[in-house]
Amino acid sequence: MKISRSLAIFLLMFATGVTAYAQTNSQGEPPPPSKEYFPNTWVEYKPQGAKFKIKFPETPRESSETQEGSAGPATVHIAEHKGLLLYVATYADAAAAGITDPKEFLSGISQSWLEANSARNLHVIKNEEISVAGFPARSLEVETARDVVRVRWIVVKDRVYYQFVAAPKHEGALKSENGYQELALAFFNSFELTK
Repeated sequence: MKISRSLAIFLLMFATGVTAYAQTNSQGEPPPPSKEYFPNTWVEYKPQGAKFKIKFPETPRESSETQEGSAGPATVHIAEHKGLLLYVATYADAAAAGITDPKEFLSGISQSWLEANSARNLHVIKNEEISVAGFPARSLEVETARDVVRVRWIVVKDRVYYQFVAAPKHEGALKSENGYQELALAFFNSFELTK
């Protein structure tokens, strides 16, 4: 009987030790932080013939679509990456629209964007004229119940460049909105016009 009791105690202690070891190994170290938090490691995206480059956290997914505008259809080229944030860079030639006043065009496009998204209960934080590389541009920042969205349009002759970053507003996110703002600005600031 003593052997059985000793064996039972040994097995119980062995099982407890194995369980504790397994729990330590299964939990282990936390995963490393996302590369997204390190803009200096982002990849350069430079589509052929687009005359710009910009950095994404990873290689973006590319697509294109034809959109109907007031001056007729236009092909919009899209690059996007969904990580912690949603990053989008697009460009389209707007020659058919005949942009005679870029500032007026940008004001109209930002107003159209706000109207198209009005069902999301937007709170406008910023909507201002800016300049990017000496070209007229417009910056828009809005907040919804779930997101902070930053948008930027740039007009270079008859081409319109559009960048968009959507950051979630959720509890306890690493670096929170301040960190997300830094990531959005890193995305926007990496944009460069090329030849």
